Amino acid sequence: MDSIFKISKFFMIINGLWVLPLHHNLIVQILYKAYSQILHFIYALFSISLIIGLIDLIVQKAPSDRVFGSLTLTLILSMISCKIFFYLRNGVPHLFAEVIDEEAVCLNSQDPDIKKSYLNQVKYNKWAMTVHTMCTFITVGLFIGMNVYKKINRLFKTDEVFMLELWIPIDKTENDMLIIVFNIFIIIVAFFNNVAVSAVPQTLMVFINAQLRILQIEIRKVFDPNREELDVTHDVNRLIMKHQHIIEFASQLNNAIENLILLEYISDSLNVAAALLHTITIPFSGEMMYSIFHSLILLARIFIVAWTATEVNTQSMNVGIAIYESNWTGQSNQVKMLLQIMMMRAQKPLAICIGPFRELNNEACLITMKGAYSYASLMMQKYLKT
Repeated sequence: MDSIFKISKFFMIINGLWVLPLHHNLIVQILYKAYSQILHFIYALFSISLIIGLIDLIVQKAPSDRVFGSLTLTLILSMISCKIFFYLRNGVPHLFAEVIDEEAVCLNSQDPDIKKSYLNQVKYNKWAMTVHTMCTFITVGLFIGMNVYKKINRLFKTDEVFMLELWIPIDKTENDMLIIVFNIFIIIVAFFNNVAVSAVPQTLMVFINAQLRILQIEIRKVFDPNREELDVTHDVNRLIMKHQHIIEFASQLNNAIENLILLEYISDSLNVAAALLHTITIPFSGEMMYSIFHSLILLARIFIVAWTATEVNTQSMNVGIAIYESNWTGQSNQVKMLLQIMMMRAQKPLAICIGPFRELNNEACLITMKGAYSYASLMMQKYLKT
């Protein structure tokens, strides 16, 4: 049966980010842990090499298009490495352990409305992940294809390098094939890492939305006139506890990723600006097509995450509306009091924050785009003066 975590789990396992037991066999678990540590170590060294390469370009006063191109890739790939570190340190993958069992309850529910509502959220998450994965795949494919084509046809200029401006303590001319294979390997790893670190918070936010929608369905159906008052009171207490659990889980998720969201939005603003500068400063070519698709993937990711976070806020407020629309007027004073407590909690909407500054929503997304435009305008003024 479809799972909201299926895609996220797949990419996390490939990238060595899955912290829950992978297999009952201890040897398999040990091998996977070793694989994870080696992969992360190689990627961290690669990020350092990329940063040193960018600094070297700046010191040598390389052409602006090379610097902007290297800056764009350095920001993207280094930020992916940083986000992986923070995701693991803040225990974001461990949050999956708390919700896998709850998903099974939703999927096995005998209520068709609950099951349909959850499967709709599964479809939405699949769509969001497919858009992000395909945009990333097309961007990476264009980038690799463009460089391989130029290499085969010997179209590289004297000062150009294959794919990435890396600092490597070996002779690049004598080890040309090794450099090519290493570049392609790292870009493929970066592709899976980029999708994985984006899939985790996106999926968990969609799960919160799914739980809030299901809670609303249960609230509207809890007051069956044929049921005993004691049973109704018991179910209302259960729904209050479920609501509280959702609030606590959303708070845990926010605490785990709020600073990472801040880091991501800052980096995305710089990346969009850098991609725009790279597009403007180079002639029309395959490299320009790569920059355009790179800009599209950043915009798609920013808007999808912002929309999902906005839904968390909206659906948490809709819990109060669901209570009002239920048959609460015909209930006992005790049940009415319980519903008032639940409505009071729903008055404070849930939110995913961008660090300590503001909520993550559609408005924040537009502010990010404005920041990217301002940064690009500033850098273009300096570029035109040189």
